[in-house]
Amino acid sequence: MKTDFVSVLTQAQRMLGIGQTERAVSFVGNLAASFPEAADNLDTDAIVKDYWDRSGAPATGLRDPKVRDAIRQSRAQQQQAEQMAAMMPAAKDGADAARLLSEADTGSGSLLERLVG
Repeated sequence: MKTDFVSVLTQAQRMLGIGQTERAVSFVGNLAASFPEAADNLDTDAIVKDYWDRSGAPATGLRDPKVRDAIRQSRAQQQQAEQMAAMMPAAKDGADAARLLSEADTGSGSLLERLVG
């Protein structure tokens, strides 16, 4: 096991950076409340990594980027499935409406045939 000595001065300098990071992220968060595009400027992964390093927290507390990315992918798939499930009633309603139009005879074909030309 390798141990690196970090001086008290170095630790204090790192902690100064933490305060600056917190203020900057807080500023962007407040700005994003009115202008959501402001948050697009933040590289949150880099901010978290930098904050973690400066705080002196053990590196084992952060997930491996591959694991983090797999979690994000799983979350995105779950959100997509939820969106699809939410759209199903509207799709069914549309299909039912098309069926009713195709069954409604106007004497010269169905309403659906007349609508689509």
